[in-house]
Amino acid sequence: LYWLLTTLALGLFFFAPFLFDHHKSAEWPWLVGMYLFTPIPQAGGSFMPIIGAGWTLTYEMAFYGLFAACLLLRRGLPVLFSVLLTAPVIGLLFPQSHPALAALVSPFLFEFALGAGVALMVRRVDRPAGLPLMVAGLTVIVLTMNSPDAWSLRPLAWGLPGALILAGAIACEPLFRSRLAAPIGLIGEASYSIYLGHVFTLPAIGLLIGGQGTVAALGATVLTVALCIGLWWFVERPLQNWSRRVSAQRQSEDVAGAAVRVSDRQLVAGAGLPDADVARSGVRAA
Repeated sequence: LYWLLTTLALGLFFFAPFLFDHHKSAEWPWLVGMYLFTPIPQAGGSFMPIIGAGWTLTYEMAFYGLFAACLLLRRGLPVLFSVLLTAPVIGLLFPQSHPALAALVSPFLFEFALGAGVALMVRRVDRPAGLPLMVAGLTVIVLTMNSPDAWSLRPLAWGLPGALILAGAIACEPLFRSRLAAPIGLIGEASYSIYLGHVFTLPAIGLLIGGQGTVAALGATVLTVALCIGLWWFVERPLQNWSRRVSAQRQSEDVAGAAVRVSDRQLVAGAGLPDADVARSGVRAA
C-alpha cells in the first residue's frame, strides 16, 4: 500500500508540484531510497519521503529486520532488547549525520523496546490496573505536549506514557469487547490505511470544507477516517488477501516438495540403493 500511494504521490508531484511545499525536486537516489525505506538526502538536504508520514516506516522496517534476525537465534529475545537499548546510547555518544545511519541509532528505538516489553508483560497486568495506567499515560502526555524539551526527551515524554496507555488499553479490552468491539476493530484493521491515506484526504477535505474551529476539525476527521476505511476495504484488504494466497500457495508447494523428497528417501532406503544411484536412475527414466 505504501508503494502504491507513494507512486500516486509522485505522479501528483510531477504533474502538480505546486501542491507540495517541502519537495522541489526528485533525485534518483532519493526515489530509490524512498521505496526501500532508506532515507537518502537530496542535494538540498531533504530526505523526507513524498508521503510525510512514511518516515516512521524506516524505523519499523529496521525493527522488523532485527526481530526476524533474532528469531534465528537461540536466545534472540535478550539480543533484541540489547540492541534496542544499546543502539540509541551509541547514537547519543556518536551522533550520525547521514539519515540512514542516524535511524539505526535513533532514540526512537527505545520506544520499540517499550513496545516489546509491553508485549511480554501485558498479560500480567490485572484488569483493575488498566484504567489507572491509561489515565497516568494520558496525563503525562498532556503535561508535556507543549514542552520545548518534549521532542528531545520523546522516549520519556511520549514513549513511556504511550506504553502505559497501550498496556492499560489491552488490560481493559474485555470491558469493551461486547459493545465497542466492531467499530474499534474496524478502525484497527484500517489503521494503516488511515495512517497513510490521511496525507491525501485530510488536506483535500480541508480545502472543500474550509473554515476553522472544532466543528470543522471534527468533520474533517470523521470524513477522513471514513474515506480511509474505504481505502482499506477496496485496496489494502484485497492486496492482503492476494498476498496471503500467494504465500499459502508457496508454502503448500514447499510442503509437497518436502513430502516427495521424504518419500524418495524412504524408497531409497527400502531398495538399499544410495541416493546418487536413485538420482541417476531417475534421470535415465526421465
